[in-house]
Formats: sequence, structure tokens, C-alpha cells
Amino acid sequence: MPASKHLDLIRRAADQLQALEAFLTAETDALQQGRVRDAFHHAEAKAVAGTAYRSLLAEIKDAGPLPPGTAATLRDHLAVRHRRFEQALELNLAMLATLRSVTEGLLRDVAQTVAPQSPAAYGATGRAVAAGSAPVSLSLKT
Repeated sequence: MPASKHLDLIRRAADQLQALEAFLTAETDALQQGRVRDAFHHAEAKAVAGTAYRSLLAEIKDAGPLPPGTAATLRDHLAVRHRRFEQALELNLAMLATLRSVTEGLLRDVAQTVAPQSPAAYGATGRAVAAGSAPVSLSLKT
């Protein structure tokens, strides 16, 4: 592959990574501020950017090593940007895990609050009685 084509792929991947990181950062910021609906406003665009980035990375990998004399610094720059993106992704995933945990806790609390309460004890006739309203007697035969 000609060096110019190879470098163009790397530039396009860097641009796509920048767009993807912008979506991810906006989502993380919105989650940190508790604006969940806003956080997922660009979910589709983020998915498209992620798919395009992965596709460009595959093309770069398939293109093989850079031809001698081409700017390896551009590829190094992309690698540095990718590591920075990974850090942003880790923060985003931590925010999503926190959101999930809080949501599950809220749903559990609501479910327990609205669930019908089961009787805690049964009387001598076998009918349910409120807990603590009747003494409990046990008979042990030895």
C-alpha cells in the first residue's frame, strides 16, 4: 500500500477517535451531573463512530507496516490518543456501573415497598394473624 494511503488511514482513524471520545466525554459528563436522558442522547452516533473507528483500525492492521521513510510518529500519535481514549472509556464504564447499581437499589426498594406483606404468624385455627398479636406456644413431647 502506498505511504500516502497508509497515512490517510491513520489520519482518518485519529479523527474518528476524536469524535468518538467527544461523544464518550459528553455522555460521562452528563452522567456525573445526573442527566441520564441527556447522557444517552447521542448513543446512536457514538455507536456509528465506534464502528467506523474499529473498521479503520482493521484497515490499518491489514495495510501492514508503514513503508520505510514514512511518518511513524503519526501512528505513535494515534497509539497515544487511543490510550487516552481507553482512560476516558474506563471512567465512562465506572459511571455506568454506578448508575446501574443505584438503579437496581431503587427498584429493589420500590418493589419491597409496594409488595403485599405476608403474614408473619398463623393462629390456632390456621388463619393468619398479625405478628405479635397472639402468643406463640410450642409443645415438645419427649
